[in-house]
Amino acid sequence: MSSRQLFTLLTDFGTRDSYVAQMKAVLLRGCELNCEIVDITHEVAPHDIHGASFLLHEVIAPFSAGVIHVAVVDPGVGGSRRRVAAKLKDPAAYVIAPDNGLLSVLLHEGMVEQVWEIAQLELLSERRRRSMTFDGRDVFAPTAVFLANAGEPTKLGPQISLEDLLTFDDCRIVRLKAGSASGRIVRIDHFGNAVTNLLAEQVRPSRVTVAGKRLEIAQNYSEIGCAAALVGSSGFIEISCNQQPANRELGLNVGETVEVLSEN
Repeated sequence: MSSRQLFTLLTDFGTRDSYVAQMKAVLLRGCELNCEIVDITHEVAPHDIHGASFLLHEVIAPFSAGVIHVAVVDPGVGGSRRRVAAKLKDPAAYVIAPDNGLLSVLLHEGMVEQVWEIAQLELLSERRRRSMTFDGRDVFAPTAVFLANAGEPTKLGPQISLEDLLTFDDCRIVRLKAGSASGRIVRIDHFGNAVTNLLAEQVRPSRVTVAGKRLEIAQNYSEIGCAAALVGSSGFIEISCNQQPANRELGLNVGETVEVLSEN
């Protein structure tokens, strides 16, 4: 490679084990150090494909074209689920992931242009023995290297129809309009804020109800007394408490319904 390649990594591996480092070793070795690796997060709740799908969508736009995103939340590793390389429309980039619903939000948002199954594994790695439990290191990272070194995605395997990919219907963004809308909590962040799939673009919420509680509407965290709803930095409604984890203070869980009333 003559130019520097940017990779991102998103996993549920955590940081206490060597799994992330082993993936990075494959990327660095394959690109002869002409690359940069950005850790999106390795603290996705174990096996939380739904939450990871929203996180993956959240990080695509800030990066420029040409980035290769490697997303591994893969409780079915070694099973019958497919491995895929997806080409995005805008920005033009790749996402390498298992076909287990992790691409759901990107697909529902119409951000995916083409997808190929990663089937020709002999193209990917110098490893003589491939583990049945670590596709992140043995398949997904080598696929990223293959594409970074100008490998043609058509050589990876057959093209897959977008309609044939696994998607979860509840991994959809709900865009607020004037009137009422219903969404759900999709993840709990590091601070205990309950982040929803309700996106405030053209209108702002005037009333938010969750777990039978009607919440105040705040503009920022400093305005919050006990608990309130606000529009977070990525545009999604979230439920927060003042310097306390909202999920514990209010007894909130992922999947809980959130009702919103909005005005122009």
